[in-house]
Amino acid sequence: MKGSIFSSLVSITNGLHRDNRQEKDFKYFLSDFKLNPKANNAVFKVNFKKPLNAKKEYYQKVIFNETENTVASFVKEFPKNATTPENKYSYTLLLNKFDKYLNDISTYINKRGITADFNNDDNYIINYLKVSALRLYAELQEQYGQFSKNTKFSISEIAEKYFNDEKL
Repeated sequence: MKGSIFSSLVSITNGLHRDNRQEKDFKYFLSDFKLNPKANNAVFKVNFKKPLNAKKEYYQKVIFNETENTVASFVKEFPKNATTPENKYSYTLLLNKFDKYLNDISTYINKRGITADFNNDDNYIINYLKVSALRLYAELQEQYGQFSKNTKFSISEIAEKYFNDEKL
């Protein structure tokens, strides 16, 4: 899957629903998979049910790595020598990207009937993707919200805004 995991897993043409690989394939992928360390600048942590098969574990690790890389990249996106207008621009670009991720995930959840039944592989993976995208939005607001006039939302408010989730 090319590009961002947040976009590719919910793609109509290449999404998770099209991944027909076997459990043995995911075990092979995991055999030399390197997990990135948690981003030094991270404020939030995702607590999620432990994956109970290789497919769930593989996708959880891929999503974790991309999430941590994105959070760590905030330091480059907001350099210390940047002007306020430059930081406002960076903030708006990232917020728009995360907004698109969350809207795309919400659309995918509604169209594919994704539920909170974590025994189903696709449900588990898409819900982990959703929580990770919510975290990116919250991390950006928490760390760099001063560069926006937009209202800052709590994680539960973000979930309600995009997914009509009232509890998270």
